[in-house]
Amino acid sequence: PPVSRAPVQAVDRDGLEWAFPPQGGPWPGFFARLRGEPAPVARALARLVRLRLCPAFNLSVHGDSAWIFFRRKETARRAYPLPVGALELSGIFLFEAEPSFHVMTPEKVETALRETTFPPGPASEKAVLSL
Repeated sequence: PPVSRAPVQAVDRDGLEWAFPPQGGPWPGFFARLRGEPAPVARALARLVRLRLCPAFNLSVHGDSAWIFFRRKETARRAYPLPVGALELSGIFLFEAEPSFHVMTPEKVETALRETTFPPGPASEKAVLSL
C-alpha cells in the first residue's frame, strides 16, 4: 500500500512522535515517520542528515508528517529499471518506456523496495531512536 496508509507503531520521544512500520508488513522496507512542532522536527531531520547513517535516504514532508526512508542502495536493477526515489518509496512507480511498465509485477515492486531499503524491525528502530 502507499506508505501513508501503512500501519505504524508510534513512539513518543522528547515531544516528537516517531512511527515505524511493523515487522512483517505490509510495507517491505524500513522508514520513519516524524511528527511534532516544526522547529524540533527540522532539528531532528538535520541531525539525521548530518549523521549519515546509511549510504542514501529520502525525505518527504507532507502535511504534518516527515517521512524518512533509510536506503541501502539506489537501484534494484533486476526488479525496476530506474533509481528508486521518493515517488517509488511512497508507492508511485514511474517508467521511461511502456514495455518496462507491462513487465512490472507486484512481486517486482516489493523486491525493488526490499533491495533498496533496510528491513523493518526492532534493530532499525533502536538505531534511529538512540540518536
